[in-house]
Amino acid sequence: MTRRLIVECVPNVSEGRDPARLARVAAAVRATPGVTLADVHADPDHHRSVFTFLGEPATVAAGAVALAEAALAEIDMREHRGIHPRIGALDVLPFVPLSDTPMSVAVTLAHAVGATLATRHALPVYYYGEAARRPERRALRELRHGEYEGLAARLGGEEGRPDDGPARFDPRRGAVLVGARGPAPGQPRPRPGLDEPARSSRHADPRRLRSGGAGGGAARDRDRAR
Repeated sequence: MTRRLIVECVPNVSEGRDPARLARVAAAVRATPGVTLADVHADPDHHRSVFTFLGEPATVAAGAVALAEAALAEIDMREHRGIHPRIGALDVLPFVPLSDTPMSVAVTLAHAVGATLATRHALPVYYYGEAARRPERRALRELRHGEYEGLAARLGGEEGRPDDGPARFDPRRGAVLVGARGPAPGQPRPRPGLDEPARSSRHADPRRLRSGGAGGGAARDRDRAR
């Protein structure tokens, strides 16, 4: 019997206050065949939202690209103000292997999706976690140094050169951090066999997006806190 590989993607976008925008981003994920959108958590104080979706590797890659395109179209970093460190409209894009899926699958996905975003959108891409191409870039805190406001200067130096994409500052979109990691400690895991469309539809409804106050969602995804 062929083993089914399941990967979760937990992107964080720099929008947490406009339900209509978030619903359009969620709709892009839901429109991807084979992907289950399990959760959307919006935090207006952080001005940030965490999406959680899962499926087989190829479908999750397609969902990640679709989400990225929607988020980049919706979010303008020149207007963004929030209390959470961030570097771009699509701030972090981590891939998490579930069940018996090997980490190498998540790393391959991270590099493939990152390369697609770099080529398609001329976006600076940095790899972190297990997908890091330089040991000093494994931790998010290092890649977020200077945040969005310091990104232009960082891209101008050799140490800030992205792993993929141009070393060019896009004031509207910023840059993206793409990674591979294990499940966050204490975070409930979606069932690999989850396929109820009603669950995805409910969390994509702009009237029902869950939100938390300052720090209210900090435990949801460790990519937010580091």
